[in-house]
Amino acid sequence: MQYTFRRIIPTSLDWQNIESTYDTTVYKTKCWFEYLQTLNCEPFVCEVNNGGGQIGYFAGEILHRVVPIVGSPFEGIGTAQQGLSMLRETDAKERLEIYRQLADWIFEKRYAVFLQIEDWQLRMDDMTGSELHFEPRRVKYIDLTPTEDELYKNMHQDCKYSIRKAIKNGIVIRETQDVEHFLTVFYRQMSDVYDKQGLKIAKSREWYQKVVSAVYPTNMMLLEAVTQEGEIAATGMILLGGGYAATWQTASERKYQSLRPNELLRWEAMRLCKQRGATVVNMCGTQAYKDKFGAQLVHIPRLIFCKWQWLIEAKNIAKRLYYKYRQQITQFKKE
Repeated sequence: MQYTFRRIIPTSLDWQNIESTYDTTVYKTKCWFEYLQTLNCEPFVCEVNNGGGQIGYFAGEILHRVVPIVGSPFEGIGTAQQGLSMLRETDAKERLEIYRQLADWIFEKRYAVFLQIEDWQLRMDDMTGSELHFEPRRVKYIDLTPTEDELYKNMHQDCKYSIRKAIKNGIVIRETQDVEHFLTVFYRQMSDVYDKQGLKIAKSREWYQKVVSAVYPTNMMLLEAVTQEGEIAATGMILLGGGYAATWQTASERKYQSLRPNELLRWEAMRLCKQRGATVVNMCGTQAYKDKFGAQLVHIPRLIFCKWQWLIEAKNIAKRLYYKYRQQITQFKKE
């Protein structure tokens, strides 16, 4: 099958179509792209067509680095899975073929010389026999399609104990009524999370303010775990888009951690996401403690297309040097 592509400036109808597809994510919404533009990322949205007409969209962004890059997404912009938003069910084999032809078109039109894609509909098994270049990525998902009782049952015993203890201690989860106060508390708690690791918080309060200003309340929940005395013991930023949710950022007050607010906050986030139509929640990280909530480790491919193959190795070298530098800085601060 031959596919054709046309870059567009999305209209309100286009965004409505993209955001209502079965494979959409919060990272492919109009409000998220408004946030990305504050980071000087240029939206790159295309129609996908075959002989019978339009069958979907591709959503990503152009980043002007050493060379022009189309990322869907690319590292460093706080964005997870993007890729295709299809107007009809599309299997893995067809998705991969669309991506192959899309890369050829992007290079031919000179939009970029490097294309990177993460698609939450793909799994590593889908790459068997494929000649496409990819890197394995690890993600922890929770399947929200079971009933709430089944989701609770699937959690580890110690997690259920902590949830019961938090409720007994009077912790209540609520959606914030004061966004500015929420951000102040969240940023203090998140700074403390980094401080305990001997690190300085990576992002500024203004950066979080940009995200919230663009995404809340359309595609974001701001949750607070509140003590009996009215103090905010923990906070969480939860992203929602179509059937996909993400526990994007969570933090807690060190002095209240014995009340177990974190487990109750994440459990309530799961329940609220399910009630609002999400079928899967990305736990945003692969730390072992996330397993206790019933998370499953999933391996997905990061597709990489490059006009010049040497750029792939150059990117990998730069990435290794960056993480080595960060590790050295972390060790230096601890000492």
